[in-house]
Amino acid sequence: MAILDTDCLVGLIRGHPDALRKLAVLSSRRELVATTAVNVAELFRGAHLASDSARALSRVRAVLGPLPILPLDGPAGEEYGRIVADLERRRSPVGHMDFMVGAISRLAGETVITRNARHFSRISGLSVESW
Repeated sequence: MAILDTDCLVGLIRGHPDALRKLAVLSSRRELVATTAVNVAELFRGAHLASDSARALSRVRAVLGPLPILPLDGPAGEEYGRIVADLERRRSPVGHMDFMVGAISRLAGETVITRNARHFSRISGLSVESW
């Protein structure tokens, strides 16, 4: 399974050729795609801030409709705590939303599809692919 990060989902909403191509590659590999509750929250925040929020909300709902959404539940919260504590011990700056997505994905043993590979690659044991 591939976990689509917010930047990839935005790329799909906007019809970005690279995002569409990545989705086609995942489909050709018969790989299930999903996202996380954190990514959903980020998308809806952006949609509510848009100048045409009704249109933006409709587009977000359309791209999310067919996707399974992995939760930020107790085990994912514990995994997030492990990741952030490890990074803080190494005095490495933390972007909390990305690390929540990373925690959910690592716990599920899945690959994150993102354009922010540099950020996610700091999470040991997490598989990351660029789009």
